[in-house]
Amino acid sequence: MAPKKEQPVKEPPASDEFDLVLNDLPESYKKLMEDAIPTRLEQIIIQEAPSNSKGKKLFSKVAERLYTPKGGTFLVKLKPTKSSPDEEIVTLLFRWKDLYFEAFHAKGKWYRMSDAEESLPPRSQLHYSKKEKEGVFNMNNISTSYNDVGGHNIEVGRRAFKNCHQSLLMAEELVRQKRLKEELGSGPLSLPVVTISESIRFPLLQRWVLGTFSAPPTAKSEKKVPKKFSCEFNEWGKYSRALFTQELPVGCELTFAQIAEKLRVLKYRAAWVPQPAQKHVKDV
Repeated sequence: MAPKKEQPVKEPPASDEFDLVLNDLPESYKKLMEDAIPTRLEQIIIQEAPSNSKGKKLFSKVAERLYTPKGGTFLVKLKPTKSSPDEEIVTLLFRWKDLYFEAFHAKGKWYRMSDAEESLPPRSQLHYSKKEKEGVFNMNNISTSYNDVGGHNIEVGRRAFKNCHQSLLMAEELVRQKRLKEELGSGPLSLPVVTISESIRFPLLQRWVLGTFSAPPTAKSEKKVPKKFSCEFNEWGKYSRALFTQELPVGCELTFAQIAEKLRVLKYRAAWVPQPAQKHVKDV
């Protein structure tokens, strides 16, 4: 009997891709956050929505807000210029389902946080070695938690983005020097969380981040994240649940309208979505 042919390994689905051009940061960031990501997000959740008998999608926003898809990933490519070669690009990977930043790619290698959940994009989309230790480095002592990535009391501005890009780009050297967590946990890993993940969730924070780009990139132009924003980062799930279920959290003094004003994108959980009542057929 002839030996069975090995089945080709099925590649994971491709990730959505977006660019963030650092030498054109104000315009590039605005386009990314106000147009590119929300537009793609809405396309995905419309595709995920159920259809009626005529094939029409039964999609509606929640409190006039978008919400996260059920799965998948998206990439944000940090490019020094529009025409930067691949070896100068740092690619950030985020989960769609909760907007968590969980990995980055630099110089042909992935660096994954210890609690990363999603599959990496296919090599046909972003090349890395098939040899596991050469193509992927698991950051076992760095999780997606703020405690590990450097907290949210960080400086934001053009210089911070430049420093983030340069630090992530030299990750392989930091691994050899055993200084990866020391260097990346002091701001470079938390900047994508605050300026992309949190800023997709909270529109006023997004507007503040954009405002930090108005000054030239100097030490004095960098600004620390105001507490009025960071104090609500842990409330995203609670606020999202309130708008889905129309039940205010215990002790919450905000109205539903005030909660909706704080959010641009809600966190989705199937358990929060009311299920349609089933029709009972009477016995004959």
